[in-house]
Amino acid sequence: MILGDSSGGEDHEVKAPKKRAETWVQKETRSLIIFRREVDGLFNTSKLNKHLWDQISAKMREKGFDRSATMCTNKWRNLLKEFKKAKHQDRCSASAKMSYYKELEELLRDRSKNGPLQEPQLFKSRFVYSIFR
Repeated sequence: MILGDSSGGEDHEVKAPKKRAETWVQKETRSLIIFRREVDGLFNTSKLNKHLWDQISAKMREKGFDRSATMCTNKWRNLLKEFKKAKHQDRCSASAKMSYYKELEELLRDRSKNGPLQEPQLFKSRFVYSIFR
Protein backbone atom coordinates (compact mmCIF):
# COMPACT_ATOMS: atom_id res chain seq x y z
CA MET A 1 0.00 0.00 0.00
CA ILE A 2 1.31 3.45 -0.91
CA LEU A 3 0.05 6.53 0.86
CA GLY A 4 -0.12 9.83 -0.93
CA ASP A 5 -0.59 13.30 0.48
CA SER A 6 -3.53 15.18 -1.01
CA SER A 7 -3.88 18.92 -1.07
CA GLY A 8 -6.14 18.74 2.00
CA GLY A 9 -3.42 17.19 4.10
CA GLU A 10 -5.19 13.81 4.24
CA ASP A 11 -3.54 10.51 3.44
CA HIS A 12 -5.18 8.50 0.66
CA GLU A 13 -4.45 4.93 -0.30
CA VAL A 14 -2.97 4.62 -3.78
CA LYS A 15 -3.01 1.10 -5.19
CA ALA A 16 0.06 -0.15 -6.97
CA PRO A 17 -0.66 -1.24 -10.56
CA LYS A 18 -1.13 -4.96 -11.18
CA LYS A 19 2.11 -6.65 -12.11
CA ARG A 20 1.93 -8.05 -15.64
CA ALA A 21 3.20 -11.59 -16.10
CA GLU A 22 6.50 -11.89 -17.90
CA THR A 23 6.34 -12.76 -21.57
CA TRP A 24 6.79 -16.45 -22.28
CA VAL A 25 10.07 -17.27 -24.02
CA GLN A 26 10.17 -19.85 -26.84
CA LYS A 27 11.81 -22.55 -24.75
CA GLU A 28 9.16 -22.08 -22.07
CA THR A 29 6.29 -22.29 -24.57
CA ARG A 30 7.76 -25.37 -26.21
CA SER A 31 8.08 -27.00 -22.77
CA LEU A 32 4.43 -26.23 -22.06
CA ILE A 33 3.42 -27.85 -25.37
CA ILE A 34 5.50 -30.96 -24.58
CA PHE A 35 4.12 -31.31 -21.05
CA ARG A 36 0.55 -30.71 -22.21
CA ARG A 37 1.01 -33.30 -24.93
CA GLU A 38 2.25 -35.86 -22.39
CA VAL A 39 -1.13 -35.79 -20.64
CA ASP A 40 -3.37 -34.85 -23.55
CA GLY A 41 -5.27 -38.14 -23.45
CA LEU A 42 -6.17 -37.56 -19.79
CA PHE A 43 -7.85 -34.23 -20.38
CA ASN A 44 -11.60 -34.31 -20.69
CA THR A 45 -14.05 -31.68 -21.78
CA SER A 46 -15.31 -31.01 -18.25
CA LYS A 47 -13.66 -28.54 -15.90
CA LEU A 48 -12.11 -31.31 -13.78
CA ASN A 49 -8.60 -30.88 -15.19
CA LYS A 50 -7.07 -28.62 -12.53
CA HIS A 51 -4.96 -31.45 -11.12
CA LEU A 52 -3.41 -31.96 -14.57
CA TRP A 53 -2.59 -28.27 -14.93
CA ASP A 54 -1.07 -28.36 -11.41
CA GLN A 55 1.20 -31.20 -12.53
CA ILE A 56 2.14 -29.33 -15.72
CA SER A 57 2.94 -26.27 -13.62
CA ALA A 58 5.14 -28.38 -11.31
CA LYS A 59 6.94 -29.79 -14.33
CA MET A 60 7.49 -26.25 -15.63
CA ARG A 61 9.00 -25.28 -12.26
CA GLU A 62 11.35 -28.29 -12.45
CA LYS A 63 12.62 -26.85 -15.75
CA GLY A 64 13.13 -23.45 -14.10
CA PHE A 65 9.97 -21.72 -15.37
CA ASP A 66 7.87 -20.20 -12.60
CA ARG A 67 4.37 -20.56 -14.06
CA SER A 68 1.20 -21.31 -12.12
CA ALA A 69 -1.45 -23.76 -13.28
CA THR A 70 -3.65 -20.79 -14.21
CA MET A 71 -0.88 -19.19 -16.26
CA CYS A 72 -0.29 -22.48 -18.09
CA THR A 73 -4.01 -22.88 -18.77
CA ASN A 74 -4.30 -19.35 -20.10
CA LYS A 75 -1.22 -19.72 -22.28
CA TRP A 76 -2.57 -23.00 -23.69
CA ARG A 77 -5.93 -21.40 -24.50
CA ASN A 78 -4.19 -18.48 -26.20
CA LEU A 79 -2.01 -20.85 -28.24
CA LEU A 80 -5.09 -22.74 -29.42
CA LYS A 81 -6.84 -19.48 -30.36
CA GLU A 82 -3.75 -18.34 -32.26
CA PHE A 83 -3.53 -21.75 -33.97
CA LYS A 84 -7.17 -21.70 -35.07
CA LYS A 85 -6.80 -18.16 -36.37
CA ALA A 86 -3.67 -19.10 -38.32
CA LYS A 87 -5.33 -22.26 -39.66
CA HIS A 88 -8.19 -20.27 -41.17
CA GLN A 89 -5.75 -18.01 -42.98
CA ASP A 90 -3.70 -19.05 -45.97
CA ARG A 91 -2.16 -22.44 -45.03
CA CYS A 92 1.21 -21.56 -46.56
CA SER A 93 1.66 -18.49 -44.42
CA ALA A 94 -0.04 -19.91 -41.31
CA SER A 95 2.97 -21.86 -40.07
CA ALA A 96 5.23 -18.89 -40.75
CA LYS A 97 2.99 -16.55 -38.74
CA MET A 98 2.67 -18.82 -35.73
CA SER A 99 5.88 -20.14 -34.18
CA TYR A 100 4.28 -23.25 -32.68
CA TYR A 101 1.86 -24.09 -35.50
CA LYS A 102 3.48 -27.40 -36.47
CA GLU A 103 3.65 -28.71 -32.87
CA LEU A 104 0.01 -27.88 -32.22
CA GLU A 105 -1.13 -29.24 -35.57
CA GLU A 106 0.65 -32.53 -34.84
CA LEU A 107 -0.81 -32.77 -31.34
CA LEU A 108 -4.36 -32.11 -32.55
CA ARG A 109 -3.97 -34.54 -35.46
CA ASP A 110 -2.72 -37.26 -33.10
CA ARG A 111 -5.63 -36.54 -30.78
CA SER A 112 -8.16 -37.04 -33.56
CA LYS A 113 -6.48 -40.31 -34.65
CA ASN A 114 -6.29 -41.78 -31.16
CA GLY A 115 -9.61 -40.54 -29.84
CA PRO A 116 -10.18 -39.22 -26.31
CA LEU A 117 -8.70 -40.60 -23.09
CA GLN A 118 -5.93 -42.68 -24.61
CA GLU A 119 -2.79 -43.22 -22.57
CA PRO A 120 -0.15 -40.85 -23.98
CA GLN A 121 2.39 -42.75 -26.08
CA LEU A 122 4.87 -40.03 -27.00
CA PHE A 123 6.58 -39.16 -23.73
CA LYS A 124 6.76 -41.92 -21.12
CA SER A 125 8.04 -40.31 -17.93
CA ARG A 126 7.51 -40.50 -14.20
CA PHE A 127 5.33 -37.40 -14.66
CA VAL A 128 2.89 -39.37 -16.80
CA TYR A 129 3.09 -42.48 -14.64
CA SER A 130 2.38 -40.49 -11.47
CA ILE A 131 -0.97 -39.52 -12.97
CA PHE A 132 -2.03 -43.14 -13.46
CA ARG A 133 -1.34 -44.16 -9.83
